[in-house]
Amino acid sequence: MNESLAGLELTELLGWITLVAVALYPLLVVALGIRIVTSQRTSGGALAWLFLLLLLPVAGPVLYLWFGESRIGRRRKTQAERNLDAYHAWVRQIPADHKTVPEELGPTVAGFTRLVENTISVPALTGNQLELIASTGAMFDAIVDAINGATRFCFLEYYIWFEGGRADDVAAALMAAARRGVDCRVLVDAVGSSKFLGGRKASEMQAAGVRIRACLAVGPVRMWFSRMDIRNHRKLVAVDSSLAITGSLNMADPAWFKQDAGVGEWVDAITCIRGPVAGLLAGVFAWDWSVETGQPLADLRISGDRPGSSPVQLIPSGPVPAGGTVRKPVLAGIYAAREELILTTPYFVPDESLILALTSAAQRGVRTHLVLPRHVDSTLVRLAARHYIDELLQAGVQVHLFGDGLLHTKSATVDGVSAFFGSLNLDMRSLWLNFELSMAVYDSQFTRALRELQMNYIERSDTVDVARFGNRSSVSRLAEAVARLFSPIL
Repeated sequence: MNESLAGLELTELLGWITLVAVALYPLLVVALGIRIVTSQRTSGGALAWLFLLLLLPVAGPVLYLWFGESRIGRRRKTQAERNLDAYHAWVRQIPADHKTVPEELGPTVAGFTRLVENTISVPALTGNQLELIASTGAMFDAIVDAINGATRFCFLEYYIWFEGGRADDVAAALMAAARRGVDCRVLVDAVGSSKFLGGRKASEMQAAGVRIRACLAVGPVRMWFSRMDIRNHRKLVAVDSSLAITGSLNMADPAWFKQDAGVGEWVDAITCIRGPVAGLLAGVFAWDWSVETGQPLADLRISGDRPGSSPVQLIPSGPVPAGGTVRKPVLAGIYAAREELILTTPYFVPDESLILALTSAAQRGVRTHLVLPRHVDSTLVRLAARHYIDELLQAGVQVHLFGDGLLHTKSATVDGVSAFFGSLNLDMRSLWLNFELSMAVYDSQFTRALRELQMNYIERSDTVDVARFGNRSSVSRLAEAVARLFSPIL
């Protein structure tokens, strides 16, 4: 009898809870709808979230609470802003003879340089020596050689670290450096490098004295306080404040990584940098390490060596201090083009402003080339990209599909005299959400080398025919249009 009463009371309680939840749910939807309309950065993003909110009862609100806003957690945000002030104070103390005078770069580049400095608070520094490397073997050789030559520290930061092949050679070099007393630290993304963090190689490295830290950890509790899909997408090696390496290469040997994905080997490029900007890159790592660990910023310094003459402006970006900081330089670079614009990116999911910039460039007579991989490891991204390709082709943009693997190099050259290079994809995630690392190079010699690499990619690609592409089936067009609805949140 008592059990029956207890069961009846529980059923009644659950009924009341359900009734209250059903009654309050419309209020939750309205509240979230107001939040979306007032806080989303673009009308496209707001419409996409409103669409999901109404289309998916219960799941829609949950998805927005998890992924709708750029939340990185209160502790991390506070530490990041504190470190950002310290980093900028350090940058302001850089000797004047290391800084590039914008007017000496010409009127167009001068305006771009000032825009970056006013947006990112990092000036262009001269005296750098750059080496562009695109061969897989040479890229890993350069990283190993840099570590072997370290005397004070080796800082490595990657979105993906994947065991096997040449990545193990890098791990071995780090362990040897740690044993000889070099301060060796590795910061990897908790999601992109999850297998590595739980694997044998990471344990071996830590036992040898290499400090390894996961960045932006995820979990069932954290997902309610910080957005899970904001990732650290940077790729960086910094050695002794005098040498740094950055680009698109993850710490993953293409011959070992994602061999079952059906996209071929990943194709990347890196740049070895000697000179003052190498110190800034070490500072980016120190900033990220301090934000993640809560430890004070490492001792920062700028090398007095000036082995070259290349002006370089570092562009670290992310949701702190505000998302979208890299978007203005990207758009400004496209609008600055007068003769030729070549861009390569593995993931192309643009917003309206990027589409407008590219189509405007082509329509004002700029030879505009966009190089994409034929196959990518995301069906939704591929479909969304195809929708936007149609509009670009109609405007006169030449689109090339690279077939010799997954082209992963992220680059742009403008009029053959300036370049943009790093980890940034031309998608909403890189432009607004992820922690990225790019650099603007105002040097014709480096730009020529990068353009030669881009032209090599184009020669190994198929140029999309406007008429043939326009004849694709209505089913394909529908799938692409549906994928486009989700492009602001891909």
